[in-house]
Amino acid sequence: MLTKSNLLIVSFIIAICIIGLISCDSSSPFGPQKLHSEAPNFSLYAFPNSTTTPQQPGITLQWSCSDPNGDPLTYSVYLGTTKFPALVAEGLTVPRYTPLSLQLGKHYYWWVAAKDSDGNITHSPRWEFITGSDIVYPLAVGNQWEYTGSTYWIDPETGKVIDTLPSYNFHSVIAIISYDTLLNHFPAYHFYEETYEYFSAHHNTAESYFNNTSEGFFQYAYSGYSATAPLKIGNGYSIEFMGQQFHNIRELLSFTSVSPDMSIRYQAAANGRLIYEDPPIKSLAYPLEIGKQWVARPKGGLWRINKEVTEMRTIRTIQGIHECYVITWLYYNDFINRDYGAVKVNGPGPGGNGDTGYDEPIITTLDTNIVTVDYISASGLLRRNITLKNIIYSDYQGTPIDTLNVIIKWDITNVELKQ
Repeated sequence: MLTKSNLLIVSFIIAICIIGLISCDSSSPFGPQKLHSEAPNFSLYAFPNSTTTPQQPGITLQWSCSDPNGDPLTYSVYLGTTKFPALVAEGLTVPRYTPLSLQLGKHYYWWVAAKDSDGNITHSPRWEFITGSDIVYPLAVGNQWEYTGSTYWIDPETGKVIDTLPSYNFHSVIAIISYDTLLNHFPAYHFYEETYEYFSAHHNTAESYFNNTSEGFFQYAYSGYSATAPLKIGNGYSIEFMGQQFHNIRELLSFTSVSPDMSIRYQAAANGRLIYEDPPIKSLAYPLEIGKQWVARPKGGLWRINKEVTEMRTIRTIQGIHECYVITWLYYNDFINRDYGAVKVNGPGPGGNGDTGYDEPIITTLDTNIVTVDYISASGLLRRNITLKNIIYSDYQGTPIDTLNVIIKWDITNVELKQ
């Protein structure tokens, strides 16, 4: 005979059974229920984790972590020069992080906190590493840099932007896609570059081959046009610089950097043919130090191009604060001083290494119509500013409109560096 108390007990048992059946039903609005949830687990792998091998400040921190229940994980990264570093990033969904504010010659400590969707948190061991004292351009297959750029026409008298002329914005992605051997002799990293002009269908590609040696960072070959400017200047308009006509700023910039057989090389590069640099261009000279100057291109068409490290500067970009070497390009005109007149050559001059074949002294002048400044950090090229002066802007009939300056600004927006 069921008493009132027994009836209550039976009802309670039946309710428990129903709740159990519902919780096991995948169609239940509550979904399958976990009996328990385990915390994430870190493996032994972490990079970097060594105080014997100096790292470049542009390295990517990497680790390995998994969740026993297969839950998605998010990560918080702690990094600094003290043994109890500060939080520098959180909410990461991948087990890697590229800090862009590391300094040269420092001892760093870091660790990671992993959190699963149930709120379980596991802290990794504390790892540490040291950074080297010298910057070397970061080279590894998979490295990628993204830039945004703008082009402005400037009134040389007032220094103000001319709003009536088009100013273009563009986006460039540069990636190292392979490690190859050129001419069966030169090992080099293959850079592939794509540039898109905003608010238009213009698209451009370029390829180049670079590598580091003990002496510096060298360019061995290229094809296409490097992305330092948009593709056009305006429908029907043209520009003139040093007596040469150009359809767009990219043509002009290529003209300022190619070798003596400029027209042949320019057309070949435009058609996608690979152009070899002989001798290779020394883009950077190691070790970088303030005051160092070197010949980047001994015979640079109208100019011999030197580069000089002018200062160290801390700059702020969209991804943080960076310690950079500021490198200025120097465009030299070299002439032989003869009684019957000066003869242009690509001779030695300051820092040059050419042989003119003449005994007459060399007259060297610095061309101030071109000013190029690079900002180089352990993460690579972060910023480039180019100023071209005394450009004649003409209409579609070739009638000069004005003499102007143009400024091209190129800034990093994202960088991903592999181990």
